[in-house]
Amino acid sequence: MIVASLMLAAAAVSIASGAAGHQLRLTVKPQVGGPMTHFTVSFSPPRAARYVAVATSACGQRVKSRPKAGRRGTRVHLTLPPTGTRWCTGTVHAQVRYVRTHQRVARFSFLVVTPATDVTPPNFAGLKSAVQCFPGPQTPGEQRPVSLSWNAATDDVTPASSITYDIYMGTASGGENFSSPSWTTQGVTSFATPDLPAGRFFVVRARDRAGNADHNTAERQAENPCL
Repeated sequence: MIVASLMLAAAAVSIASGAAGHQLRLTVKPQVGGPMTHFTVSFSPPRAARYVAVATSACGQRVKSRPKAGRRGTRVHLTLPPTGTRWCTGTVHAQVRYVRTHQRVARFSFLVVTPATDVTPPNFAGLKSAVQCFPGPQTPGEQRPVSLSWNAATDDVTPASSITYDIYMGTASGGENFSSPSWTTQGVTSFATPDLPAGRFFVVRARDRAGNADHNTAERQAENPCL
């Protein structure tokens, strides 16, 4: 864990080689993790398109992120989870690609190490509020972002800045799919969703660097204080 912590303290920003020899500035968080870690790569897209990250581990595992749309000037975040299994230890080589053409945008890598024994999930009270502002009369089909907020989780090993928050959304109370987060963010206490219809439900769970996640069920429905 000491070795991993020192490596995590190194620069989290890397310059990756992209298509046609271009350089793309990537942020990989964390750069070092354990077998159950969700790794997230963030970058500013070179053009408006849909993007996907594809990773190949040291033992040949192949993992893809969810495709996401992006446009120039707006950061895209692609998360690579240990889908259905654990990462095997070693260096994982990955690429960002255009979904439509499969052309490589950039290459990057991260390291999976065997963590020290850490089986305790973060202490987290869950989502505190969900606010969606529709000023004035709401028109049919109108959508607005939802502002989610919570108090920071604490952990006995992972610092607050490295705790990951998995955000789950449902169209009805209890309808969240906890096998796959709708969005993921790290080291923050708030998150703004993309534009959504009114009435969505949300649960936020905290996960430490070793992959231990809390299982709170604090659900909040988006409320409109702007009537």
